Parts: sequence; structure tokens; C-alpha cells
Amino acid sequence: MFKKVDIRKLKPKLLRKTSNGTGSGGDEKQSKIDDSSANETDDIADKEKMMDESAPPPQQQEQEQEQLDGIEEIENNTGNLDWTNEDDEEDKDENENESENEDEEEEEEDVHKILRDIEIPDFNLSVDSIDDDKNNCDDHSIDYENQLQREEVFSKRYHPRKSEEKELYDISSRLGVSTSSIRLTTCSNTLHELLFGDHSIVLKKGPINFNDQNCELFLLTDGFISAYQNINIYNPLESKYDTCHFWSDIEFIKVAYHGTLLIKMQTGESYNLIGVSDGEDMKSWLRVIEHIVTLHAIHDTTPKKSSSTTRRTDVLGWQYILIHQPGYTAAVSGDFKLMGNPNPKILNQLDEYNQSSPLHYALQYEPCSAIVVDSLLRMGADPNLLDGEGRSAMYYAQRNELSDIEEILKDSGGRTSKLAEMEVRGELFAGVDQADKNTERRREIEQAVKDNKATEAAAKSQSAQSQMSQNMTAMIERGEKISEMDDKARQLNEEAQNYGKLASQLKDQMKNKKWYQF
Repeated sequence: MFKKVDIRKLKPKLLRKTSNGTGSGGDEKQSKIDDSSANETDDIADKEKMMDESAPPPQQQEQEQEQLDGIEEIENNTGNLDWTNEDDEEDKDENENESENEDEEEEEEDVHKILRDIEIPDFNLSVDSIDDDKNNCDDHSIDYENQLQREEVFSKRYHPRKSEEKELYDISSRLGVSTSSIRLTTCSNTLHELLFGDHSIVLKKGPINFNDQNCELFLLTDGFISAYQNINIYNPLESKYDTCHFWSDIEFIKVAYHGTLLIKMQTGESYNLIGVSDGEDMKSWLRVIEHIVTLHAIHDTTPKKSSSTTRRTDVLGWQYILIHQPGYTAAVSGDFKLMGNPNPKILNQLDEYNQSSPLHYALQYEPCSAIVVDSLLRMGADPNLLDGEGRSAMYYAQRNELSDIEEILKDSGGRTSKLAEMEVRGELFAGVDQADKNTERRREIEQAVKDNKATEAAAKSQSAQSQMSQNMTAMIERGEKISEMDDKARQLNEEAQNYGKLASQLKDQMKNKKWYQF
């Protein structure tokens, strides 16, 4: 900061300095100004009289006027600099504080921007689906078969990838739906939840005849959307989609007459799906829908609308209640009307869910329906077929004490289950103690082997540690020797430097000696 200067002390000095080269008249003027500055209490009238008596020539007056103007300018400038610099420092401090605040805000914005742009990788269990570069925003490059194999997408904690979000955004743009759209109906609320939810993605899509309308069907993790293919873009009020529903609102799905796929809702609505091309098999759509619906039911955590505490998935064979299959649905529900016309080969195959056949399901359903069991046997079901646990239909009949069912099975060639007889007599559990002893003995042998291996490993480890200790000692000794050699080399180097200095001094002394000093 500039120091304040008393201009009254500068005026005499400046006038004295500038009047040195102006002649005799200038000396008289300088002396008068010095007297007036030194005697500030003198009468003003006397000074004016003295100035009038010795008035300098016009040229000298102009020079003096220029000098006085220069002094006033210096005074103004020094005053302005004094206050201006103080203000500048305050403004500088304020600007620095403001810049720091702006930098902090920019850093926070940058951090938030980075967090928004970060794409968290999937917690996918499938190695084939880790590479997201193949699943870009182009619809033709998305592998929907791979999408279906990713069970984690059905979890409520799943966060879609950017390509999956982009696909949902494209669908919403096509249907003219946005987050701010007015939702007046249940269907519009469902559509909004499917497109703008937190975890729903598209698993399959394709053209299909949906209730006699050419539509494109989108199968998502939480529901399905049927959108019209032919849309009048000039009519914004025209609906661009037929319907949409959550999978949790479905009552059942089945293949109806002539290959038509029927979707029945809990509200009573039903939809018929037919392939748009000749020879298109709707069973492929059924397999995909069955896969999606079953996985959704397993991971569904939404509260039940009914007051019943039993979940849909608590019933054995619940998959066939959602997706009707000939023979299986009647077996798991006890309803003969849902029997259909099953293939005898299918009746004697174990399913992928519980490794059971329809006859095994029918014997475990409570109460067991004799009509369903008899119908399955008449259609070709094998009464002696074993399930995944090695139990036949007769086993379940004997265990549950279903005498009438036993007679039906025996009439169809069913054999008595020895496993059930052993359980009834208690012989099956008589050997449990011996089995426990054998298991304990086997565990002791395995533990002894583990202990021997641990002892050998400990011995090897101790030997390795001893060898490492010896190597470490040798390295320390070698390091000490190297340190001694370094000290010796340093000492020799210092002696060599001292010898060189002495030699240089002797050389200089020899040069300075006269010839007569030798």
C-alpha cells in the first residue's frame, strides 16, 4: 500500500528543483515561494503585494503555472492511489473468496457429473453378458437371447445399462409418452411404470397379431406392452398402443386352439396372440413368456392384493398354474377340466422344476383327486416311474395312506414301494446309527489325513523360514563388508585429494622461488 504524502512539504522542494535553470527572475520567484511556504502565518495581502512588485515575465508565469498544475496532479494522484489501493486489496480479497467459492461449486458439480456419467457394471453371473459393448443402442445388435439368461435383471436392485435405458427411451418416444405425461387411466400408470421404472428392461420384442391388430409386442421384466404398428403421426390424439399389463396381474397363459396364445388377466380381460407370418410357432413365444413370468414370480416382492398369507410360489408346481400345460396343470390343481390332451411321452418325462411327472404331482396334491390320477393312467402315465428322489407314485400313495389310490395304481400295473414299507416298519431308520458311525469314522480318517498334510506343510514352512533366515544373515554380513569397503574407499579418496593439494602447493612454491634460492 502507498504511504500518504504531505504535499505541503513537497511543494517547496519541487519549486526549488524546477527553478534552478530559469535565470535571475526565477531565483527571485523561488525565494519568494520559499518564504511564503516557510511563513504560513504571514498576511496574504503582503504576499500579493510582493508578487505584484516583482512580477515575472509572461513566459516565466506560464512555466510556474505548469509547475503548480503538475503539483496538483501529483497530489490528486497520490490521494487516489492511497485510497484506491486499499479498495483494490479489499476487492481482491473479496474476489479471491468468490473465486474459491466458485471453484468449490465447480468441483462439486464436476463430482456430481462424474457420478452421473459413471456406468456401474452389472452384477451378472453370466460371463457371456459382461461385455456391454456388443449391446449398444442399435436394436439389431442387442442379443435378446443373452438378455433372457441374465436372472439378475429381475431383481428390484438391478439398474439398467445405458443401452437398455436408451431402448426404453426410444419406445417412450415412439408412443409419445414422457415423465410429465398426464396419467388418467390405470393403463397409462402401468405404461409409465414400465418405461420409467428403476429396473425394467426389454427382453424380447417382435411383430405379432394382438387381438386382430397388427402390433409389436414388447416383453419386459415387469410386464408387456402391445404397440400399434400403423400409427397416424398427424393425429396426436390417436392412441399409439393397445394395452399394457404387469406380469403380476396375469391369471394364466396357455396355448389355445390352432396355436393361438391366450393371456388371461385377473380382471377378466383376455388377449389372443397369433403369429403374423405363416407357419410361425407361437410355442417359441410361450417358452419366452414362461421363462419371464416364472422368474418374475420368484423375484416379485410387491405386496399381495388379497388377504391370503399364502404366496403363489408356495404351492408345489405353481409354475403350471401360471403357464398351463396339458396334464401338469390338472395334476397340480386337482381340476380335471384343465387336463387337456397331453402327449403320452410328456406324461412320462420329469420336468425341469421339481424332477417330477404329472402323476407324481397328482399324488402330492391335497386332497388327491382320484379322477385326475385315473385319467393320467388311462392316457399312458407310468405308475412305476421314479422321480428325482427315487420315489414312485405308489410310494406317495402308501406314505399318505391313500388306499383307494393304491388300488387304482395296482390296477394299472403299479408295484408296491419297498421304500415306503421300510419307512412304515422303521427299518429305514434302523441303520441310521450305523450310518452315523460310518460317517464319523470317515470324518476321523479325513481329519487325520488333513492333520498329516498340515504337519508336513508346517515342517516345510519351518525349513523354508530357516533357510530364509540364513540367507538374510549372509546378506547382512555381505552388506557390512560392502559398507567397510565403501568407508575404506572413501578414506583413500580423501587421502588422494589431500596428497593432490600438497603436491599443488609444492609446485606453486617451486615456481615462486628465485634461481638463487636453490
